[in-house]
Amino acid sequence: IVFGKDGSVTASAFTASTFGLSDADFMDGLYKYKRNGSTASVVNQGTIETTAGGFVALIGATVTNEGIIHAPQGDGMLVAAENVTLPAPRTVSVPMSKRVRLELDPAAINTAVNNTESGVIVTEGGQVLLQAAALSAAVASVTHSGRIDTSALQAGSVTVLANGGVIKVGGNITANSSGHTDGQA
Repeated sequence: IVFGKDGSVTASAFTASTFGLSDADFMDGLYKYKRNGSTASVVNQGTIETTAGGFVALIGATVTNEGIIHAPQGDGMLVAAENVTLPAPRTVSVPMSKRVRLELDPAAINTAVNNTESGVIVTEGGQVLLQAAALSAAVASVTHSGRIDTSALQAGSVTVLANGGVIKVGGNITANSSGHTDGQA
């Protein structure tokens, strides 16, 4: 899946995945994305934006953000694993905890999440999750060389995880608070 540099998505919540989602799970309100052998990637070069409190979830064997993700007071998630389960829509984060709640199964293949130098993720008090998970025979890598900003009256949080792998952070992460509560990074 590629969102080109002139591409634009605006939604209350948005998920793009190269993984399968069964009709039965979808009809039951279960968002269990399964890799099913896919090695395909999700690449954002454009702009993906949600309304206040929404979320953006990009899920694949490899996920790359070269564009802009804007989810004010919401969640921005770039995830690479074997299986990823999202909770019911609009309840991705645990109330008051500033933590995304996803279920991930590690992959038997190399997985990667990359927020490139041109990649920007802004959540204005929301949260950002960059996570890759792989079994011991494979490598999970997360690279952040772009810009992440969760600044707001009450700053959000940023979580970078590589289960079974390597994390490289060379970009900017800002979680400033203009109120009384500091964010987490």
